[in-house]
Amino acid sequence: KDDGSCFVAKLIKYKVPQEHYFADVQMQAMCQHFAKEYNSRGVPKKVNFLDAFAVECFQRHGNPMLACETLMKGNYTKFNNNYGYVSKDDRNTPQAFSHFTYVCSGQKFLVVDIQGVGDMYTDPQIHSSDGLGFGLGNKGHRGIKKFFETHKCNDICVGLGLSTRDQQQNFDGTFYKGSAPKPSAITARYAKPLPRPADIDDLVVHVPHLGVSRMPVALS
Repeated sequence: KDDGSCFVAKLIKYKVPQEHYFADVQMQAMCQHFAKEYNSRGVPKKVNFLDAFAVECFQRHGNPMLACETLMKGNYTKFNNNYGYVSKDDRNTPQAFSHFTYVCSGQKFLVVDIQGVGDMYTDPQIHSSDGLGFGLGNKGHRGIKKFFETHKCNDICVGLGLSTRDQQQNFDGTFYKGSAPKPSAITARYAKPLPRPADIDDLVVHVPHLGVSRMPVALS
């Protein structure tokens, strides 16, 4: 690119339908919407996700697809994954953001696989309550349950009003193992009512259209 920025192009090792690449782009775009909603709460640290796009190398055999995004520079950290893992540093912001997406979406979606440099994230995974869409990493109810088995609500969760019994209720009527600390005075300043669950339908509808760039061999 003319401004000197570098990009990363990712190719799935085994053959998959093109829709898998589109699913990655869709997840990144949805997560940008969740990040915007999260940041509007006046949280201590704002989060964001890189722009992602799909590229078709139409002059190569089989017209392979690539998932592309800007190269991230710095200390890259994986804060959680799609099956309950939490990094040793257990930072508040990444874990609270994941929890927020579940409540914000009316318990339809949970964003996990939070990773990146600082609080600029990339390559997330979305679990959906119905287990549909969002690639092979979508573990549905099982993945959501695994997150809450290891999640411990922190001050940000409390300040956002996430740590109520109803919002942590398990699918079988029991409650997740995650514990919530007592609210602190500092969290009250960014407490704000969560959007109606129906708002998530608007979020899905307004995800940007998934365009496909066509890259000649010389540039790929």
